[in-house]
Amino acid sequence: CLSANRPCMKLRCIAIDDEPLALELLEDNISQVPYLELVKGFSSPMQAMQYLQTDDVDLVFIDIQMPGITGLQFINSLPKKPMYILVTAYEKYALESYNLNVVDYLLKPVDDARLRQAIAARAHMLDAPVSGGVVGAENATLAFMVGGSDDDFEAARPVLEAMGRRIVHCGGAGL
Repeated sequence: CLSANRPCMKLRCIAIDDEPLALELLEDNISQVPYLELVKGFSSPMQAMQYLQTDDVDLVFIDIQMPGITGLQFINSLPKKPMYILVTAYEKYALESYNLNVVDYLLKPVDDARLRQAIAARAHMLDAPVSGGVVGAENATLAFMVGGSDDDFEAARPVLEAMGRRIVHCGGAGL
């Protein structure tokens, strides 16, 4: 994930899972994706909620079945709405999750390829470009450039930055 020999901006994310092993595996998967920056992992959804009151992230990976509050309740409770990817062992919540506009619904155990697919397949939710042009950037705070050359990226950068957009560029081979 390089552009003009410098690192691209990364999606800042957190992971929330009450199961220590599941959280560790998820954190490891996230660390393997060059355009994701794992800011913090939480075994308690309440601690994550406190963190999100003062810190912004772009993406939250969250389990559904947790003590005290479900992942779905967690999403509904926050006034700020980063993007969410649900990570769970249960298929039964999939329909309800899409009513919350989650980016994806991943079944445990999640492998690195499936995690990358979740991000890449939903790139349109992140304002992905088509042939170097950014779709929907006029309404977004984040421009997610999937593919495109370094020249495309450098051409789009000043325009998007002038519009106050954060830019994540992952070259064509990075996904």
